[in-house]
Amino acid sequence: MTVRLLPSISAQPSPKSVCEGSTATFTVVASGTGITYRWRKEGVNLVNGGHVSGATSATLTISSAAAADAGSYDVVVSGTCPPAQTSNAASLTVNPRPSATIAAASLLCAGSAGNSASVANADVGAGYAWTINNGTITGGAGTASVTYAAGLSGSSLTLNVTVTSPNGCSASASKAVALSTGDIVIEDWKNIPLGTESWQSATLSAKDMTYPEGGTIPYRLTMPQPCVGGTWSITLQYDFVDVSSGVHFVDFLTSYNAYEGSVNGHACLGDTCAGESTFPIPADGDVSYQMPGVFTVENGTITSVSAYSTIPAGGAIQKMVTLTGTATPGANVMLLFGAHLARDYEVGHQQGRHEWPTGTASLGFLNYSGGADRRRAHECEGQRQYPEQPVAVRHLGGGDGFARSGERRAEPGLQHRREQQRPAVVHLGHAHGRDPRRDHIRLGHGPAGWTMTTPAVGGTGIVRWTLSTSFGAGASAGFGLLVAVDAGATGTVENTAMLTAGNVDAYLTNNSSHTSTTILGLCSMPVVSSDPAPANVCVGDTAKLQRRGDRYPGRHDPVAGDAQWRWQLQRPGRGNHRIAALRCGDVPERQPVPSALHQHVRDGVLRRGDPELVPWQ
Repeated sequence: MTVRLLPSISAQPSPKSVCEGSTATFTVVASGTGITYRWRKEGVNLVNGGHVSGATSATLTISSAAAADAGSYDVVVSGTCPPAQTSNAASLTVNPRPSATIAAASLLCAGSAGNSASVANADVGAGYAWTINNGTITGGAGTASVTYAAGLSGSSLTLNVTVTSPNGCSASASKAVALSTGDIVIEDWKNIPLGTESWQSATLSAKDMTYPEGGTIPYRLTMPQPCVGGTWSITLQYDFVDVSSGVHFVDFLTSYNAYEGSVNGHACLGDTCAGESTFPIPADGDVSYQMPGVFTVENGTITSVSAYSTIPAGGAIQKMVTLTGTATPGANVMLLFGAHLARDYEVGHQQGRHEWPTGTASLGFLNYSGGADRRRAHECEGQRQYPEQPVAVRHLGGGDGFARSGERRAEPGLQHRREQQRPAVVHLGHAHGRDPRRDHIRLGHGPAGWTMTTPAVGGTGIVRWTLSTSFGAGASAGFGLLVAVDAGATGTVENTAMLTAGNVDAYLTNNSSHTSTTILGLCSMPVVSSDPAPANVCVGDTAKLQRRGDRYPGRHDPVAGDAQWRWQLQRPGRGNHRIAALRCGDVPERQPVPSALHQHVRDGVLRRGDPELVPWQ
């Protein structure tokens, strides 16, 4: 005979209280023949799976307990012989853990102090334990919020915190914070080959940029957040002149787009900009020529610019100017300006950038408020710098700006100057104003060695002088035309001179000039209708001579006005006469001056007590 034991529970499962995310276990001790177990929650059978295991064993395990797992648990023990036995209910309490998520900036400036980090408040009685790698906790170590200083070096720091709530549950977390050394990104404008223009790390490499003497290299300095902060200051520094040779490198700063047109519209290329501002570049009293320009700022403003200062450095004199400004929160500040390469035309023959005596020269910055004090030297060896290549109109003009219809006239002459060893072409063109009848070319003249091409005599159009050989630095040349104004022509003759060089000219604004010649009406010979009568006066009295005449018989000239007279006295025997002042270029009619006045003139000069000649109109 086999005796089977009834199921019996000798040890009941006990209540559990765990922290969220922890493991909870319930255990029952039972005996009997052929017993089985079925764990339940709130009377519902549990099934193994997920974070539940042991649902049909003596021990029930709930891993990673969550708030939803809280409740009443029991187990039904069944055997071969009924009845089954049900355990007492055991409660599961799941306590929440405190939040340990760290709120802190993800990027800081290396060496910065006063930075903050925090976690959610875990209620009264909670504990907070902070640690930091590559930094120092400077305040609030036992509280939910701390302040700290970042390390001076390294690419990042790590914040660590453990928060323990009053129920004994704890949570830990870490946060990595990237560090910036505040390095300014300094770039210049790559302008070759065509179609690849872009900002690049400033090396002045010969392979990717070409700027001649007199050209302006665009520069962009990016001051990154967070090191730039809300306000910033920086000092720009550049080689100005070599002491021993007098050769200049950068003679002044100007607008970043003063010369290189391809940079227009690309101030913010590769970054994000929220607004642009400008600030005038101050004049430098040490230079005789300076193009007006502005500093351009993206994502910020300039509030002040200092005066220039100079320092000796390695045999050169360097210029410095300090800028201060504000920054748009959260945005990188970009400062743009142009560096003008000195040219002979302003600084003297063989004193421009091309003659810089050493293989390197520099332009950079120092005293940056948002980072380490550093300066970028720029290698200039092999840079594509050319000798100076400007041509400039120095004068275009001649005569008094008036011409009479039917008159031959020397048109305004042209002088120009160059500072290079390149071929050149001069264009001197003429056009009329309101009347199709105007001027015809009669004769042109230029310096020796220049080849002149011109329309046929009596024609119109453009006269060109071409120099196929080199034109020495500092040299100048003059050119001119003799033209005939058509009879009956009116309006103006427009005279324009243009100069071109055999290769790049940094500035084209001074390569042309313009002047106008007004065409007046026909000129008639003046007529003297009556001669002055002889006058006999006593010493000390006034002699009054009268004349009659018309400058332009039969009409009044609205442009030139009525007749103008000039009296002239000379010693006897030297052709004593008077001359009517003329503007049209005709030969004046002459009349003798009464000899009664001769005795009062000594050496052709009127003196106190001599008779006074009073023109009468």
